[in-house]
Amino acid sequence: MEDILIHLGLSRDDYILAIRPSLKRPTVFLKRSSLEVANIAYNPILLKLFEANIDIQFILEIYGVANYIINYISKTEAGLSKLLRDAAPDIDNNYKKPREKLRQ
Repeated sequence: MEDILIHLGLSRDDYILAIRPSLKRPTVFLKRSSLEVANIAYNPILLKLFEANIDIQFILEIYGVANYIINYISKTEAGLSKLLRDAAPDIDNNYKKPREKLRQ
C-alpha cells in the first residue's frame, strides 16, 4: 500500500478522502499482496478443515446480514429453478405425492 501511495503521490489521508465518496456503508478492506487481489476472502484454517472453497463475508451492519442471506438464497434458487422446471413434467407423470416429487 505504501508503494502505491508513493507512486501516486498521495498521503494515506488523501487516499481515504478520495475513496470515501464511493463507500456507501461500512466496508472491510483486506490487506493483500498484489498477487492476491483477485482472490476472494478466505480463512486458511477453514479451507483446510472443509477442503472446499469458502466465501467469507465480513458483515458490519444489519442490512448487510439481510442482503447476504437474500443473495445466498437467490443464487441457489436461480440454478435450481431451471432444473426443477425441466424435471417437473417427468415427475408429474410418474409420482403423485409432493414428497415423492421432491425426492425425484
